[in-house]
Amino acid sequence: MDTNAIRVLLIEDDPEDVDLIKLFLGERVGAEPCFEIETEDRLSSGCKRLARDAAGFDAALLDLVLPCAEGIEAFLKVRETSPGLPVVVLTGIRDEALALEAVRMGAQDYLVKGTIDGRLLKRALRHSIERHRLLAKVEYLLAKDLDGKVVVDAEGLVRYANPAAESLFGRKTKELLGKPFAHSLPEREGAGSEVSLGSEPGRVAEIRVADIEWNGAPGKLATIRDVTELRRVEQLKAEIKERMLVVDLKNEFMTTISHELRNPLTTVKTALQSLKEGLVGPMSQQQARFVELAYRNTERQVKIINNILDLARFQSGKAKLELRKTALPQLIEERAQSYAIAPKGPRLSFEIGEDLSEVTADPDLVTQVLSNLIDNALRFARERVVVKAEPGEGDGTVVLTVADDGPGMSQAQMAKLFTKFVQVSRTGNSSYKGTGLGLAICKEIVAAHGGRIWVESAPGKGARFRFTLPAAAVPSHAV
Repeated sequence: MDTNAIRVLLIEDDPEDVDLIKLFLGERVGAEPCFEIETEDRLSSGCKRLARDAAGFDAALLDLVLPCAEGIEAFLKVRETSPGLPVVVLTGIRDEALALEAVRMGAQDYLVKGTIDGRLLKRALRHSIERHRLLAKVEYLLAKDLDGKVVVDAEGLVRYANPAAESLFGRKTKELLGKPFAHSLPEREGAGSEVSLGSEPGRVAEIRVADIEWNGAPGKLATIRDVTELRRVEQLKAEIKERMLVVDLKNEFMTTISHELRNPLTTVKTALQSLKEGLVGPMSQQQARFVELAYRNTERQVKIINNILDLARFQSGKAKLELRKTALPQLIEERAQSYAIAPKGPRLSFEIGEDLSEVTADPDLVTQVLSNLIDNALRFARERVVVKAEPGEGDGTVVLTVADDGPGMSQAQMAKLFTKFVQVSRTGNSSYKGTGLGLAICKEIVAAHGGRIWVESAPGKGARFRFTLPAAAVPSHAV
């Protein structure tokens, strides 16, 4: 057997045509490769032969008019049996339309009996084998593509579909081939359109097309990409943008209202303070009691408004930090002095680690965080509050802790602790009702410094509020 020979399976029931084709292919000119012909006179026997030894043939010559199967049915059966084999179909003059249909369905070429000679037959087979080899490479690449790829001919029929397209449409390739493509294609090359995929509810795909030639005929390569998740993300982004707009409007409204309220409240507070101090004349005991009550409530309202304005500044990104190297021992000592004259209550102690690094921070804002956490701890502590400052665990931070020995909190309570306008009910030494903004402001201040704040607690075990600040960079010294 010549290893360079082109092996061809001829499926033809007419003995005269078999002899003629053997004669044509038996002629050898120069150094051209020889052809080895195997024949079968029935489609069924031909398909059995291919099923046994498809890899042993380079091409097939198929008569479209056979006793047991005629026309496209014969070609489809051969292709189904051996999809990787190039097929050249043979037909009579009156059946040329049938041959063209076979080419559109995937046949490499067609020849009309009575019009061919040896040269034409050999050239058709060689070109078909080479064209099929190139097409196989293209199909291999398309098969590996994660996007669906479908080739649609000029009449709108599917001529190729890759595995990704099978998955997208929920149908096997053999169910798609030769059928009209189920979706409208964009008219312009490169244009895109979106279609609903029937394989799953809510799935959406984008289709883009390119003009190509497939098996020698014009067609379109449709690229189908599942954009369901992308559209969901875009929808989510739009919803988030809309929500952020609402939040911005709400914050702007709150800021405007707060500004408008603060000025008259400040005036009322000043007037009440003048009444308290007797600057406008003496008052009875009952009058003094009512003035004191009004003053305390006015002071609380001013604090709420100031907290709202502080929170709005941080959340809008308009808060300005005056960052500088800050020595925490000195800052904590100043806080300690302000609590030294406090009335009888839980004992406040301080623990400052040795060789504590300076931090890069806004001292006034850090003081605000410490004061807020200490005030909260004193309200709920039974006997003791401890303020501690120590180096972080090798992460370039300093950790500050405010711990109390109060009733503690559950996991559910801690989860809501830093949410604005949310108050966590704890049994402690005070009946104070806060605004639900203090800890939210602490969180914004710490975050603005690039730190984090959290709480460690359990029912009956007290609470430890901890936050980090970045340690100041230590300058390198020349040796």
